[in-house]
Amino acid sequence: MPAPDAGGPVAPFAVVDRPEHQLQETLGWSPAGGHWMVVGGPGTGRTTTIAGIVTAASRAWGPDRLQVQVIGDGSASLAALADIPHVGSVVDGEDLPVTSRFLDRLAEDIAERRRLLRASGHPTLDSWWSAHEAEPTADTPPPHLLLALDGWSRITQPRGGADLGETADILETLLRDGTAAGLRALVAGGREMFSGRISSLMGTRLVLHLPDRGDAALAGLTQAQTATRAVPGRARRQPGGELLQIALPGPPGDATRPGPRPWVVEPLPETTAVLDLPPPDPGALPVGIGGEGRAPVAWRTSGARRALVCGPPRSGRTTTLVTMARQAHAAGHPLAVIGDDLADHAELADCPRVDPEDRDGLIALRRLHPDLAVVADDLDRIEEAPVADVLREILRRLDADRGLVMAATSTQRAATAVRGLVAEVARGRTGVLLQPTSRSDGDALGLRVPPLPRLPGRGYLITDGRAAEMQVARCDAAGGG
Repeated sequence: MPAPDAGGPVAPFAVVDRPEHQLQETLGWSPAGGHWMVVGGPGTGRTTTIAGIVTAASRAWGPDRLQVQVIGDGSASLAALADIPHVGSVVDGEDLPVTSRFLDRLAEDIAERRRLLRASGHPTLDSWWSAHEAEPTADTPPPHLLLALDGWSRITQPRGGADLGETADILETLLRDGTAAGLRALVAGGREMFSGRISSLMGTRLVLHLPDRGDAALAGLTQAQTATRAVPGRARRQPGGELLQIALPGPPGDATRPGPRPWVVEPLPETTAVLDLPPPDPGALPVGIGGEGRAPVAWRTSGARRALVCGPPRSGRTTTLVTMARQAHAAGHPLAVIGDDLADHAELADCPRVDPEDRDGLIALRRLHPDLAVVADDLDRIEEAPVADVLREILRRLDADRGLVMAATSTQRAATAVRGLVAEVARGRTGVLLQPTSRSDGDALGLRVPPLPRLPGRGYLITDGRAAEMQVARCDAAGGG
């Protein structure tokens, strides 16, 4: 498809019919055009439009000028976009945990872009690029960011306790706050696009066939502009009402064009090894993989020296506790394991064990090693044991002695404990919540979080009032390099 003759750099993706002038013109997308939405019924070409605009944009600009992030439905046409060097993530919008981590990463990106924009002294990324092109400087502006989102209602619909509508609020906030910093949205959906705040954020609408004439009227189409039958890719552009035909996606741009690779958020692995984590140090103990999908998640012990691991049976509580203890020991903390519950784990075979009845033994270890790291599985079972009072004193002096306490119990016990050792450890509001099935599961650690898949070791590291989804690393798993 030829590029338009005028109007600056654009990515041509459709033909506009202008019968009053007896000619046809090409229509292109550009970051200068703000946010766009594509609305239509099923089978009218919404996904094809998304793919067509993204591939056209990859031909018009290099990755140094434009990067793309995609949330879709897992379809093959959108999955193929991942091969384009401009494209980072291609996320299935129905995978709530991945989508949540994607939105967290997008928010971080927008925050960094706004910081750079303030430092540049320019009001918008567009003006920064204009100044840079007129007089190149050492401080090159970041590329524009196109967020292509296919299926607004599927991605943002409330899902009971899993999503109370936060996804829609987060996306709308990011679209509003990120515009000056270079975020551009291309959002496809059905009639739900006409309601809510999302419609007010869109500057251009591509209206495909809508089976309900009332919906067409909401889109601003007159009766004469409303088609009686669906033709895939046939649309009206609003404002203006011009009739256009959207082209099928063409080949992507040159893969050798220079530019930084965009960030990628991907599903977490179902298992990972401690050997794949970076080495621990006394202030940061890596315990799993999270973030964009391969980033280490670390328990930062400064100011959070007690950690409670809680989860349902067979969720990986003991495995998590062993991993945390192993990392603490590798960082230089002497260990003391209370009870025999962890006796079968080779990583702790050389660590001193303290019988719950041996109060004096724990006192002796504490005197010998003020920075002792104490490990206790099934903490509720030693509430009445002689070592309980010693453990309470250790908890009281953790910050002064620079020691650690790591303990595990069930989610139910953690949520109902109001006094005793479990409540004392939970009071730090730091720990690992495994396999939450409802938002209230996180109450013991002071934070409500969405449910997660029931995979052993899948959970949240909760600290400083924030929850980071992760897959806990196993000490008995082989490293992958």
